[in-house]
Amino acid sequence: MLPRFELMVAASADSCVPGSRTTGGHAEVAAALMQQPIALAPPPTGRAVIGQVSAAAEAFAVTPGLSVGEAFARCPQLKLVPPDPVAAANGWEAVLRALENIGTEVESDPDKPGTVFFESAGLEPLHRGFDGVIAAVRDAIGRPVRIGAAETRFIALAAARTARPRKPRVIGNDLERREFLANAPVGWLALYSKQCEQLAATLEKLGIETLGEFAVLRRAQVAERFGRVGLTARDLIYGQEPPLRPRRPAERLSERIELIDDAEGQARNAQGAMAGDLERALTLLIERLLARPERAGRTLRGFTLHTSFIEGGSWSTRGLMREPTADPVRIKLVAERKLLELPEPASALEFTVDGFGPLDHEVLTLLHEDSPAERKRRLKVASEQARQAAGSPQKVARVVRMNEGSRLPERRTALSPGPVPLGRPKPAQLRADGDGNPLALRGHPVDQERERWVVEDRWWTGSPVRRRYFELVLKGGSNAVVFQDLKTKRWFEQRA
Repeated sequence: MLPRFELMVAASADSCVPGSRTTGGHAEVAAALMQQPIALAPPPTGRAVIGQVSAAAEAFAVTPGLSVGEAFARCPQLKLVPPDPVAAANGWEAVLRALENIGTEVESDPDKPGTVFFESAGLEPLHRGFDGVIAAVRDAIGRPVRIGAAETRFIALAAARTARPRKPRVIGNDLERREFLANAPVGWLALYSKQCEQLAATLEKLGIETLGEFAVLRRAQVAERFGRVGLTARDLIYGQEPPLRPRRPAERLSERIELIDDAEGQARNAQGAMAGDLERALTLLIERLLARPERAGRTLRGFTLHTSFIEGGSWSTRGLMREPTADPVRIKLVAERKLLELPEPASALEFTVDGFGPLDHEVLTLLHEDSPAERKRRLKVASEQARQAAGSPQKVARVVRMNEGSRLPERRTALSPGPVPLGRPKPAQLRADGDGNPLALRGHPVDQERERWVVEDRWWTGSPVRRRYFELVLKGGSNAVVFQDLKTKRWFEQRA
């Protein structure tokens, strides 16, 4: 008897134009538009490459990521549509809420709209079996979807990509999983993450073209050649993944106002402050939100600003308060700084509250002992504030080289927003083989060697520098940079 398992359903939207309306009279216009070679125009800021494309454009070998010039060279009839990420995000949020209304607990990556995972076993008694769950999902979404069902996210998503819009693809047991993935291209690994996408490109260069060929490799071989990413990909093929992490439906308040179609009224003056309708609209939106009865006296912790451009398209940015507040002046100061990044004149402005804090009349005690959970939460908020101040969610601080001719990390002394620097060298507890290759650091075995290089500097002085550097990945996933002084044969470590 086979063990029982719970199905996960991955539903990916068919539409390739974010923000396109598919209700009422707009449905016919969107359908006619999708039959033409169209693509999303480059965003106002960033690289000048096109976004998602229609099926008619794919017939001319136009793919996402091409430059605008190359795209028009392949298809002179191509039409560019301005991207509307705000409408796309609102449309996808409506889909998630519709699925939650039928009883699902959904997991969806905010950076990958169009794909959602949920467990169907708990819904089957409510909707009269698995077929009833599928019918309820289609009715809730109200547009063509591709549905795949399997024990894990990766296999369910792969099944959804190969399913027909009107018939789900179900992978029900291990035998079906092995048959399904045996001749599948390794490029399917790109569905999971960027790291797996790079791994798929490496496997293709090595002549491994299918997931079945990769699955027959022993675990030790995969770990030795591809490290942690390879082991993750191997586990995906064998149906091993962590359980679902359903999102917590957040309470959101939003206010929107249309602006006067006047670009000069939104211009910035010499001091960089906003003038005209945009500033007055921001003040009005904040006052409206603070007066909403749904706020119930709570403070604001985070918000999102959405704008629609006069020439088409949209733009959005997030703001985080240093501490929860209901003071309109402090909220406006933070929002004004965000709106200074607006790339084009706006025709509409929307202010959405993403998170609420405690009641605005609560008074903090002078001396109190925070719990470990509270300290962890405050540390997370402080870290997010530091990342926003640095201008990038992935960067906190960087080193400005004071000596441009030096290749030694410790000679980089000035700190400013950017990547985290390396610290001063410290003696390392490292074990190496006879050829000088690192085997273990601080008792942790080396999982992978990313890069090695040699530095020879100041050979004309009395204290020359000759080092051999290694960038390592240890068991457990931590990174380390070590070097061996080729003169003294001693090992040192440099930590971030």
